[in-house]
Amino acid sequence: MKHSRYKYFSKLDHASQFMAGKVYHQTLAFFRDYEDKATKQIIGDEFESTRIFRPVDGLQVNNQTQGTNGPLQMGFESSARAGEIYVFCVSFALTDELKKEFGAVACVEIHNPLKFIQRWLAKLPDGASHFAKKVDYYRQDHGPDNVWPQPHLIATTKIERVAYQQEYRFGFSTTGAL
Repeated sequence: MKHSRYKYFSKLDHASQFMAGKVYHQTLAFFRDYEDKATKQIIGDEFESTRIFRPVDGLQVNNQTQGTNGPLQMGFESSARAGEIYVFCVSFALTDELKKEFGAVACVEIHNPLKFIQRWLAKLPDGASHFAKKVDYYRQDHGPDNVWPQPHLIATTKIERVAYQQEYRFGFSTTGAL
């Protein structure tokens, strides 16, 4: 069973730096607010760092103050502090679709993920909270279970429409956001 991870790079220089042992992280907010320079439009994942629960028939609520009840159509959202959590993303998949999506000119295969994780952990800032976890994909109408109060789980869950990315994330924070 192969356990490799793949890192796609849009610039050869970035791939070379990675091969030299440098890992560049971005905040979750970066991925949420990413702008396409050519179109000047936000093309990032609007739900990055957010766990959404939107039942098909709305979220049933009881308004104790007004003595009413009924469905809340917008559902429930729980979010992590996106500007304070840094992530490095890789994939379990080596595909032409991901190469195109990420504008990749290079892709590096990580043959020994455990060794990579150990080296990554050793270089984190002192006192940083961290996680290294496979991303879980969910449907918006599926309850948030135990995810909603845990920032590291919010940071490693994404809407099922991007499940083809087969993502794995390394993340850390030095501010207490995790």
